[in-house]
Amino acid sequence: MKERVLLLTLIFCFSMILPGIAPEAGAQGDQFYKGKTIRIMVGSTAGGFYDRWARLFGKYMGKYIPGQPEIIVQNMAGAGSVVATNHVYNVAKPDGLTLVMPLNGVVCRAQGSPVRHAQVPIHRLTGD
Repeated sequence: MKERVLLLTLIFCFSMILPGIAPEAGAQGDQFYKGKTIRIMVGSTAGGFYDRWARLFGKYMGKYIPGQPEIIVQNMAGAGSVVATNHVYNVAKPDGLTLVMPLNGVVCRAQGSPVRHAQVPIHRLTGD
């Protein structure tokens, strides 16, 4: 049951990412992604559940994005994905080439925790 919930969570997360990529699907998208690298930051250690899903996604998804960019997975474990989330939010360029795949509890902690480094607006993650 737990694995099914995690699988559905991952499917939901990727369905939220893909519409952001879809508007670039024309000739502009082909030029934008050609020769570039999309980086997926995983908030857990290598070999874990989220790492395996990100690597599976990265292995095949580049073929379906116009321009066929290279997709690499980078692990940044620590603080239950807060380190990876903070890195993507505060350090990575906002060019759409860096994605984060945090553990499913990081959004809940961002809402209720008095110590938030990323100051992540929840509507950016949930669409509200």
